[in-house]
Amino acid sequence: MTEWKRVRLKMKQFFDYIKRKWKFLLTVLVVLVLYAWTCWTFIPFDITLRAPLADWIQASLAVLEIPVVLYGLLKLFAKNEELQVQIDALKDIAKHQQVLTQTVQDSNILLRQQLEVEAKAFKDDEQHKKVLVKQRRMDKRPFFKWNSGSRSADHAEFELKNYGKTAERIELQDVESDIVEVRIMPPIPPSVMELGIIKIDLRSKIASQGTREGTYKLKLVFKDEEGNEYYQAIEGKGTQARVGKPTEMT
Repeated sequence: MTEWKRVRLKMKQFFDYIKRKWKFLLTVLVVLVLYAWTCWTFIPFDITLRAPLADWIQASLAVLEIPVVLYGLLKLFAKNEELQVQIDALKDIAKHQQVLTQTVQDSNILLRQQLEVEAKAFKDDEQHKKVLVKQRRMDKRPFFKWNSGSRSADHAEFELKNYGKTAERIELQDVESDIVEVRIMPPIPPSVMELGIIKIDLRSKIASQGTREGTYKLKLVFKDEEGNEYYQAIEGKGTQARVGKPTEMT
């Protein structure tokens, strides 16, 4: 390092010190000025050794009291400044605490809104799942319709055609008829696939009466491939029958 750089560094350090201690240095300068002014005022140059010792002591004490008073004032000022710094710090802490409290409250509101959205989404998701299950059952559901009918000398019959998916475990239940006997024409198939046909056999219970005027009510019961059970209500007269829509059994 050259001599010029060392000088510049010292000057920089000096000015930095002045910037940091300017209040203190200004205070010392003021005290020295006041002290000089006090000495000039209370101890004139024409004072001599012939002056009484008591006056000399009194004048000196008066001069010395001024720096003491100034030191007390400066110390009080420093305490007040320190107290103000503490007050400002407390204000900053209180402000920060207020901001933190507001942030926590805002976070709670956002969390509550998020939970409400999640609950609604969960509810919608559950509803959506139910719709999907229902749609899947509709897609897998068998659906029989009257297809055709015929008659012979001793019996009559009509066909039911499956326009849905595969039906299994087909049977007739709750058959009501005073004149005709209603049954599935054997052999009863274990399942009826899409567009498959089953035949319903009608035979007269009374030898003197035929099946033409015989009325009947019954339920065609079956299951889909997933084991869901349905029935279709059937009402008919002779070989003509009205078949209801599939209804899931509970």
